[in-house]
Amino acid sequence: MSNIILKRTPKIPETEFSPAFVQGMLEKMEMSWVKYGPVADSHLNNLASAQQRIDKYIATGNTEYLQDASNFIMMEFMKPSVEDAYFKSTDSEESPGRTFANGHVGPEANTVGQENMRLGGSHMRTDGGHYKHEGD
Repeated sequence: MSNIILKRTPKIPETEFSPAFVQGMLEKMEMSWVKYGPVADSHLNNLASAQQRIDKYIATGNTEYLQDASNFIMMEFMKPSVEDAYFKSTDSEESPGRTFANGHVGPEANTVGQENMRLGGSHMRTDGGHYKHEGD
């Protein structure tokens, strides 16, 4: 068995990634290979299969379905169903944004301080950006 080596940026805390989640994905893919055969031979709708697992997670709360959904997304990456699919790294300008718990979609950071920094200011104050002071 070969090991996957993950290269981490030292500044980013370990709380921002879950090796256990990725390990679970790998274990499920190994079992799937034994049960169903190689991904290359599959004729699946990976995107629909991923959505089914997300729906099942929402209905049950069982986080195992998130690993399954991620595996179907990975299989779509490995064997795209979208014609002329390609990979290109994008920046925030091309991002569709993030959906917040209140339904708002946007690029904002998680906290006021992080948003100030994202907009070019310091943690507590921004230079002409979104917030003037912490709490605004």
